[in-house]
Order: sequence, then structure tokens, then C-alpha cells
Amino acid sequence: MKVVQYNTELYEFKPNLYQFLDGIVPLKDKKILDWGCKTGGLLFFSEGEIKQENYTGVDVSNKSLKVLEDIFPRAKTIHYDRYNNMYNHNGKEYCSWCLNDKYDVIFSFSVFTHTSFTEFKDVFDRHKEHLNEGGILVHTFANIKNKEHTQYLLTEEQFKTYSITFDELYRYDDELSTEYNDKKCNNFGSFFNLEYVGEKLDCYIDETPLLATAIYERT
Repeated sequence: MKVVQYNTELYEFKPNLYQFLDGIVPLKDKKILDWGCKTGGLLFFSEGEIKQENYTGVDVSNKSLKVLEDIFPRAKTIHYDRYNNMYNHNGKEYCSWCLNDKYDVIFSFSVFTHTSFTEFKDVFDRHKEHLNEGGILVHTFANIKNKEHTQYLLTEEQFKTYSITFDELYRYDDELSTEYNDKKCNNFGSFFNLEYVGEKLDCYIDETPLLATAIYERT
């Protein structure tokens, strides 16, 4: 029997994703899809409350998935080989969809802080089709008008460089802000207009000091 020791350094500086998500929707005995799972922080912080058999992690990084598989061998993983300027330089700009199953909870944390809004909307709409009845989508994003969000995502030097641009973006309408993000999202991070996201995704929006959440429940 292979015994894997948790490398707690992998998760030392991560937010407690289980605490974050369980505060929105109870996770016990739920079938969960973790979109952009990296090395399985959600499972790690659940401390066994999420059963590995109920968890599926999707990521663009094969390297991260291999770490997750070693630590949580009974969890399911899916490699979504889509290009991402930060995490998957060799991925495909257009790749086939990777999901077949349905889930009770579909979650992502700080994934759409590294994509265009176009990709965010495309994935959000597709995820709706993979929800069980009563299932819920919870995806985080950064509010372009919230300086706490920008400071969370950027280094101090990047924030200084970018802050003037944010002041200018306050004067833009929603469409221009979104177009700007589609062009600039891979420089440091993606930041979206809160009201625009709620309208275009047809979802409930909540905001925390860390990141905003786009929430959709299938009734």
C-alpha cells in the first residue's frame, strides 16, 4: 500500500478553500467539481469532510494534477488542455470540452482572474448543463472597482503600475471595460465590472474582501 505524506508547504499560503465554499453551500456528501483545482487545496482543507470519491478536479496543468493524484489517489482528475498564458503555454486555443458527468457543486477559485470574460461566460454557461437538480455554481472573480481585489492578485510593483489604469477604467462603460480585459487579461490578472458580470451571466453576485462570487443555482 502506497502511503503519501501531505506536503503542507503546498497549501501553506493558500486561502482555506473549504471554509470559503462551505460557508456558501454545505459540502458534506456532495458530488463536487473543482474547476482549476491545482493540487487539490479544496480537498486538503476539508480534512476528510469531502470524500475523495465525490471529488473531481479539473486543471490545465498536468503537473498540478499529478501532485493531486499522488496525495489523493481516489479522487478523479481531468486535464483540460486549453491554452492559458499563466499556467499552460502549450495548451490549445480551442480544445474539446472535457466534462460528461453532472455535479451537485461546481466551484472555481481565482481561475477567471486569469482568463478573458469571453472564456468566463463560455465556461459558466457550459457548467450550467452539468449541474444536478438543486445544484449550484460558485465561481470567483475580481471586481475591477475593488482595490482590495487588485492588491490580492498583484504584486506591490504590479499594483503601482496598474493602479492608474484602474482609475481610468472607472470612467469607461461596461462594454469597454470588458473589451479591455479581453485584450489585457494575461498581463497580470483579469478584473471585471461587477454589474456587468451579474447581467451577462444571469446570476447572483456576492462580494467579499478577497474576491467576488458569481452564484447560480439550478432549480
